[in-house]
Amino acid sequence: MSRLEIRVVTGRTVARETSDAPVVVLLVDGVEVLEGRGNGFGPETLLHKGDPLLPAEPPRRVGLYKCGCGDAGCGITGCLISESDGVVRWSGFRAFVGRHGPLDPALEDDVDSQPIDREDLVFDAAKYRAEVARAKADRTWETRRHRLGRLLKGRLEHQKRWDELRFEFVSVWVWGDDADVFAVALNRKGAERGQLVVGVRAPKGLDDDAMLDAVAAKVLAGDERSWFVIYDQERPSLAARPEDVP
Repeated sequence: MSRLEIRVVTGRTVARETSDAPVVVLLVDGVEVLEGRGNGFGPETLLHKGDPLLPAEPPRRVGLYKCGCGDAGCGITGCLISESDGVVRWSGFRAFVGRHGPLDPALEDDVDSQPIDREDLVFDAAKYRAEVARAKADRTWETRRHRLGRLLKGRLEHQKRWDELRFEFVSVWVWGDDADVFAVALNRKGAERGQLVVGVRAPKGLDDDAMLDAVAAKVLAGDERSWFVIYDQERPSLAARPEDVP
């Protein structure tokens, strides 16, 4: 049986530029199993959201790597992950276009995909699951910027307040070089639709938890007139900069 090793690395080339965004590298018996097939997904995407690497019942096809340009829609390499009799198996490797994540339901459809000539990989199920659990628990790769974005996301997503405000929460990230401005992406609901990205400057003099609570409260207050607009699909304007945020 083969041995899986999961690493999270930064400094990989994406679209001919070196990126500090963390990506998951999958090694089998010490060799990057899909080297040359593109770049790994981010750890939140491949290790956490929906547990893509863990076998499910019924077995599902999972995207493991995405196009080297950084856009999953450009290309995904995936396989069927299954488990039986104490063995996890990766089988049926294929390359897809027009899919948008490791668990995109369209990965089950072979249209617009090509088979990859790669033999099945088999792992001891207990050791496989232990390695996935270890990789999920290890956040030594996470910079303060990534950690702040993750923690603020946890404060903002799944809030009933968004229904009251007629918005759908999409994502949040630290904007600019300093970790004191956050960009929050939303989708409008109702008659006036379209994406809205707003910027919020963090208050100074607080520890990280108190600072994130204050930022979340300001966003969830929902007074769109007080939000600093970075991008509004309905009302396009000149590009904003982090230093513009009051």
